[in-house]
Parts: sequence; structure tokens; C-alpha cells
Amino acid sequence: MAEVLGIAASGIAVAQGAQVLCQAVLTISRLWGEVRDVPDTIQNLVEDLELAGQIIGAIEVELLESSPESLSTLQRLVVKCCRQALKDLTDLVDDLG
Repeated sequence: MAEVLGIAASGIAVAQGAQVLCQAVLTISRLWGEVRDVPDTIQNLVEDLELAGQIIGAIEVELLESSPESLSTLQRLVVKCCRQALKDLTDLVDDLG
């Protein structure tokens, strides 16, 4: 009787081990898929940042061409904050790449 219980317990332990192994394999597989997509994600971020930089530059030029002396403090602050945010994000993406 004790042998039967030992065999049953061993079978349960093996089944649990197999389940844990399958979960680990699935987790690693998902992680690999995400890691494999990272270069594409970083490239997309770089392209978005380049576009944002061009938009900020165009807004800045438009504001300055209209009449630089008439720029309000708020307009100057907005351009400055946008430039700083763009720099911070570019630095972050550079660190990731």
C-alpha cells in the first residue's frame, strides 16, 4: 500500500514539475518575442522623436518669423519646455539603443 502511495506521489510530483516547466517555457517564449521586437520599437521611437523635433522647429520658426519681440513669455516657455522634453526623450532613446 505504501508503495502505491509513493508511486502516486511521484507521479503527481512529476506532473507538477512538467507544468512548471511548461509555464517557464511559455514565459521565456513571450519574453523572447518582446525582446526581439525591441529594436523595431526603438526605431519607431526615434522616428517619432525626429518628427516631433521637426514640428517643434517649425513652430519655433513660425513664432520667431511673425515677430520675435512680440512672443509672449508663455510662448517662449512652451518652446523651451518642448525642446527640453525632446532632448530628454532623445537621450533616453540613445541610452536604450
